[in-house]
Amino acid sequence: MKGDTMKKEKYIEERYSHKKGNEKEVIAYCVNLRLKDGTKHSKWFKLADYKNKREAFNAAIEHRDRILAMNRTYKRNDKESEAEFHEFKKRLDSNENFAKVSYTVEDLYALVPKYFQRRKNTYIKLDKEFAKYIKPVYGNSDIRDITALDIINSLKICAESCVQQCVSNVRSIWHRIYQVAQQLGIAVIDLSQSIDVPRSEHVTERALKDEKNISQEEFDNFIEFLLNSYGIYSEQWCYDRLMIAFMLKVMRITGIRSQEVRAIKRDAVEFSDIHYTDENTGRECVEKGAYLKIRQSAGSTAQDELTLRETKTRNAHRLIPLDHNGAMLFKEIFEASKHDPVFSKFDGTLFSSSEIADYVRRVRIAYNKSTGKNLDIYCGLMRKAYADDMYSAHVSPVVIKTLMGHANENVSANFYASSNKNERINANFHRKFFEEK
Repeated sequence: MKGDTMKKEKYIEERYSHKKGNEKEVIAYCVNLRLKDGTKHSKWFKLADYKNKREAFNAAIEHRDRILAMNRTYKRNDKESEAEFHEFKKRLDSNENFAKVSYTVEDLYALVPKYFQRRKNTYIKLDKEFAKYIKPVYGNSDIRDITALDIINSLKICAESCVQQCVSNVRSIWHRIYQVAQQLGIAVIDLSQSIDVPRSEHVTERALKDEKNISQEEFDNFIEFLLNSYGIYSEQWCYDRLMIAFMLKVMRITGIRSQEVRAIKRDAVEFSDIHYTDENTGRECVEKGAYLKIRQSAGSTAQDELTLRETKTRNAHRLIPLDHNGAMLFKEIFEASKHDPVFSKFDGTLFSSSEIADYVRRVRIAYNKSTGKNLDIYCGLMRKAYADDMYSAHVSPVVIKTLMGHANENVSANFYASSNKNERINANFHRKFFEEK
């Protein structure tokens, strides 16, 4: 680059003033491009209006980038998009200096769903975290005034009362806010990526529990209490309660997720003779059972808060073999169910995860009060108990991973399985020391 000549930028042209002879002098930079609605736009940035040539050139670049960002988001025949673009053009026509337009942190967060398609429930959760840890102090601040210390302080406040996952979520919100700012052509650096996330000392009560399992006798007692001793007895509620009991039973024997059991349709279960080799005896066996095909789950999408959708990952697609008892359970369920998916409510709509969790929690409280016990039962325990039983029986981690629909066996072991006191004593008391061969 010679002298003060600027590097060529797309859609930015130099405008000259002729001096004596052939000598030319740059007097302005002109942004010249076509808008997405078919019209043309040009704007001059005169050097006389700026401190120096570089400042005028940078203003032209920022103006061009802002228009290109708006062009990318424009959707023809989309009323909301066209209205937003119309407002944008009005500011262009009034010759407003876009470099000086202020975007607050809250303004940018409101635009996050537009640029990043996520499930509705994801944004419901993030909205709560934004409202609690970012908006009160920084919501009205211009994004260009935010410092790295501001972000760290918001994370520290979160870490004082929340688990680590929540702290990470708040940092992710800041990251998305900066990404939107950059999409709009605002010249900011993403400060959320250059800081250390503070550690939270908080863990959930369940994370501190040593064992994550339940005996079959205790489970049966709880189900009996749920069906016969708790709640109102209208036809609708008796039906819904029966479906919840069936869901808990299916989750216990299969270890599938709550969102997966709620999406089971009749054609997902194939009753058949299952041929296999007994690993203990080596004998060829045949048992009347079934295969449960997992392909869908119940939850939110970008458009709907509760619907059937594909499982979250391809690893969750799996075929789970059911023994005779499992097959008989599904035949009982199919006979009792009035709908498809089979675990729909009395009115045919899907259960939400919060509805089931809230009901099981209320039954648990009543059960513990009635029995004097301190049982902690919840939907997620069924999956944890499944992994726990499998590891206790020394099933291959690869098999467990496949049955549970995890990407790798570390997830199954680290987040679902646990060890009990008796297993740890036996492991240490009966250790087999290495022997030279």
